[in-house]
Amino acid sequence: MFDPTYRPPGIYELEPELTISQPTLRERGLVGFIGLAERGPLDVPVRIVDINQFYDIYGNLDEKSYLEPAVQAFFKNGGAECYVLRIAHTDPRKPGEIATLSSDRFLNADGKPSIDVFAINEGAWGNVVNVETFQSAQIAQTFLTLDLKKGQTSATVKSTHGIARGAILRVYDEDGNEEILEVANIEGREVHFQPGQKAKLNHSSSAPTYLEPIEFGIRVSFLGREEIFDNVSPGPRAQNYFETVINGQSSIIYVADLNESSPGFETIPAMDTRLQLSGGQDGLHGVSPDDFIGKNLGPGDRSGIASFEVIEDVDVLCAPDLMWAYSNSTGFNSLKDIEVVQQAMVTQCENQRDRFCILDLPDGSSPNTALQWRQLFDTAYAAFYFPWVQVDDGQGPLLIPPSGIVSGVYARCDLNIGLHKAPANEELLGALDVAISLNETDVGVLNNHGINCIRSFNARGIRVWGARTTSSDPMQQYITVRRVMSAAIRTLQTDLQWVMFEPNNPALWKKILRNISYFLYTLWQNGYLKGGTPEQAFFVKCDEDNNPIESRDRGYVVVDVGLAPVRPAEFVFFRVVQENELSTAGHA
Repeated sequence: MFDPTYRPPGIYELEPELTISQPTLRERGLVGFIGLAERGPLDVPVRIVDINQFYDIYGNLDEKSYLEPAVQAFFKNGGAECYVLRIAHTDPRKPGEIATLSSDRFLNADGKPSIDVFAINEGAWGNVVNVETFQSAQIAQTFLTLDLKKGQTSATVKSTHGIARGAILRVYDEDGNEEILEVANIEGREVHFQPGQKAKLNHSSSAPTYLEPIEFGIRVSFLGREEIFDNVSPGPRAQNYFETVINGQSSIIYVADLNESSPGFETIPAMDTRLQLSGGQDGLHGVSPDDFIGKNLGPGDRSGIASFEVIEDVDVLCAPDLMWAYSNSTGFNSLKDIEVVQQAMVTQCENQRDRFCILDLPDGSSPNTALQWRQLFDTAYAAFYFPWVQVDDGQGPLLIPPSGIVSGVYARCDLNIGLHKAPANEELLGALDVAISLNETDVGVLNNHGINCIRSFNARGIRVWGARTTSSDPMQQYITVRRVMSAAIRTLQTDLQWVMFEPNNPALWKKILRNISYFLYTLWQNGYLKGGTPEQAFFVKCDEDNNPIESRDRGYVVVDVGLAPVRPAEFVFFRVVQENELSTAGHA
């Protein structure tokens, strides 16, 4: 800090202090769902905060798919926020019905194409959208105060109220003289036309000659919802240009101006025309593994599960509709297709190292099939749950894969207690039954092979009864161990950004050491790490030993961190000792 105590008066340069934020563990339990829906944006993860928002965006699919009940169960079990990614079959090069937009076209008064109208996203839902045009009731009007002669590029009017830059003006009189001009700018009461535009007729101020902006209205209706866009302009440069207004505000449609290069009467649709959009398809029954997996080729070209690679908040991945696709889509031909998608989920988690996936089993009621499927995976970044769970989807009982409802338990434990609390021995709220009841032997065998069981208890409801990953490594056997490690990695990657471009010297190493040690000490205090002392719970090393000159010359700063996460108690042992009754013999 600058200390002026012993300096003479003068001008000095103050060096700004480096601001260092302490690493903080973020709230977790934010799930990314992949599945099928009636409507909603395709291949774009959308953050959802409650089930009502889900219905508002994604609707209610008539098909008995699993995304909707999974998200509903997530929120019912304590989830606060999630991301939803809607997928559908979109590749026309591959067989099966592809998802398409509903659409129709407005014509102008001469019967020529004017405006194309599209449902805002793909699906048959758009086939019941109605769109109609109407004449705006209130339109500003003024009149010439000086004659407008042929060839002039501006007009002097009584008032410019209601006339704005980019407006398309109708200039007319009662004798039938009429033309269209576009406003470039306004100076006082003088309206200047766009460069290259001149009056083609002579207009007398005594006629009188009127000027009014051309505006119209569009009304959109869908299942009781209505959107009204009044006083919109056909002028592309106008602030109220219909394409800008509707495409920026409507949650039902978007429009395309077919005469943008020559705005005028050609753009204006015939008034009081009503359209019902058509041609929309859901693309459900042709959905394929490629649609689930998707791709990440950069901004604007991401799809499927790969879209979640750039969503840093996501903590858990679930794809409940993978099982629906296997049973109902021509794009899935064998169990291998399920495996390919699940391996893609695992690969993303392993590459990102900051997320975890809950995988569903293809057969929700066969322990033997579950054990066979389990052998296909060996990773610390995934967990299986068995059997499937019965819930009420609003139309009656429905068996669903457990990933959605279990992810709600993850969120509940994370938010109420912390990541170190295993998402186990927790009741599944809203669960009515399980696909098959398991006895103690079943549970023991499945648990020993890394399949977490869901059990029904007479007085305690239906509960998650396991907390293991699919890893064969004893050090990575428990879900909490992997997720605490992942959360710590994510936090340090985010909160150590201040290190970038700082001088790589012992002073920086000490700051890093102090910063990380404080963060890990806080985790230890809060019960995330085991050990009676901080030294037993973690270590941090950042010095000349792991930062030799060769490493520094390449721009690297290396920090070695070791953690000892708390592991859940799976077995409770009791020792019962029965004492024999002691007898005392008397002596004579």
